[in-house]
Amino acid sequence: MKEKIILGNKVELSYDSIGFRACTLAISFKVGNIAALEKSFRDAGQNNLEVIQQCDADGHVQATHERYDIFREIKKTIGATPEEDVVTIVLEQESVIEMRLRHLESGQGIQDGAIQDLGDVVSGLAEAQGVSL
Repeated sequence: MKEKIILGNKVELSYDSIGFRACTLAISFKVGNIAALEKSFRDAGQNNLEVIQQCDADGHVQATHERYDIFREIKKTIGATPEEDVVTIVLEQESVIEMRLRHLESGQGIQDGAIQDLGDVVSGLAEAQGVSL
């Protein structure tokens, strides 16, 4: 059994190497299917990349990588044989302030929608009662 990472949406991916450099996290997969890996990370979305658990072969958490939620790059290095090909995902770390602002803006959109829905209901009730607003 190989070491794996677990994304916030509980997707588990076996990896071959993981490294850090200047606010980036690079995760490499030998014989990785580039399309399937890209789909896994895109489908996870930014919120589900905020916390990535790094587990050993027995499933014990070795490290937790936080805020590496900006999907920056995917690349494939061609080996001498297809079994030696390596797909690398590069994630960039988001600052705490940027993350909080993104969550705040996302929450504001939900509030705006709720206020609009409430206004529509009140208008509908008022019209049903023959009241002009």
